Amino acid sequence: MRQLGIDWGVVGVHIFFALSGYLITLMLQKKYVTEQIGLGKAYFAFWVSRVFRIVPLVIAALVFLSLFEFDGKDFDFYLYNSLFLGNIYRSIYGQYLPYTGHFWTLGIEIQFYLIYPFVFWSLSEKWRPIAFLFFAFAALTIHSFLYLIPSIQSPGFMLTGRVHIFLLGALLACLPDDATRRNTALVMCVAGALPILVKSVGVKVIWPRQIDDLFYAGIVGLVAYIPIARYVLTRPLLVSLGVLSYGLYVWHLVVTVLTPYIMATYDAVGIPDFPYRRQLALLVITLLFASLSWKYLEEPLIRLGHSLAGRILQSKGPANRGTAMLKKVR
Repeated sequence: MRQLGIDWGVVGVHIFFALSGYLITLMLQKKYVTEQIGLGKAYFAFWVSRVFRIVPLVIAALVFLSLFEFDGKDFDFYLYNSLFLGNIYRSIYGQYLPYTGHFWTLGIEIQFYLIYPFVFWSLSEKWRPIAFLFFAFAALTIHSFLYLIPSIQSPGFMLTGRVHIFLLGALLACLPDDATRRNTALVMCVAGALPILVKSVGVKVIWPRQIDDLFYAGIVGLVAYIPIARYVLTRPLLVSLGVLSYGLYVWHLVVTVLTPYIMATYDAVGIPDFPYRRQLALLVITLLFASLSWKYLEEPLIRLGHSLAGRILQSKGPANRGTAMLKKVR
């Protein structure tokens, strides 16, 4: 993949962003219907479920890291991480926070969730796909001006530089039927694959790299609506990895703080040096941490979050003023 000019990390993150936009849109369409329950209750219930899903594991990781000493562990470290502003830190200072550099993606996700429900609910169903395209272009246009601000060293980590990927996934979810979604996803894949293929043969391209993101969003759509892809992804091993995926992502860099202890243990036990022995140990530890955190932290709190969100949605009360205002906007 790197020979084609593609970074595996970027591929994974951008597919996740597109998938997140797609799934959250389906959730808002089916579960959080503001005309029935009111804007305030819908937004509150949505956020309760998101907070119980995302926040506890990050807090657990920060508590774990607090047990160790390392450069960069200061007030800013806990402030930016606990407030999900790792992407802002990366943008302003041009560097990652130690052991939590990957948390910038969680910051972008949280920031998207703050805004997107209101955008979604303010649009009528038939205008959403067109509006999402407009907002994607508008965000990228605004984002281009951030490169003119000297105090922002890495603008690519701001929400404005990634929100278009969420919106491409959301666009697919808003299309009227499966056939339209599948065909649109296919067009996205072809359009996004062209610059990747051109770059793979050494030809310099002048179009924006964001065109590549059409390919990643298209993959999400094709996987969702091609039977063979659904069959493969529902195999037990992949389902298990999917269950642990959030934990694997959060822990995979956090546990690298254990590297000195791992190497010291190898030497103390007398295990000879062999290729990738550090990486092998970290992989096993990451799997262990992800499994334990799923069983004893994530799964119980996800159930609690869904239960609390369900109670909010079922609570009695008239639709609030915000819902009436949205109807007028539509």
